Amino acid sequence: MSNEGNPASTEWHYITTDTADKAVEIKKRLHLHPGQKARIHEVSATEFEILITDK
Repeated sequence: MSNEGNPASTEWHYITTDTADKAVEIKKRLHLHPGQKARIHEVSATEFEILITDK
């Protein structure tokens, strides 16, 4: 996924999983490049996203 409509926006990607524990484990195992950040977003009780941004 990307957020290209706004020139000031950052590039972003996400991974979806069904439990918070899995989301935390995936986030721990990510190999991020310098300048990238990852955060967990709770979409619903059974859907969690790990959002990865370049800024």
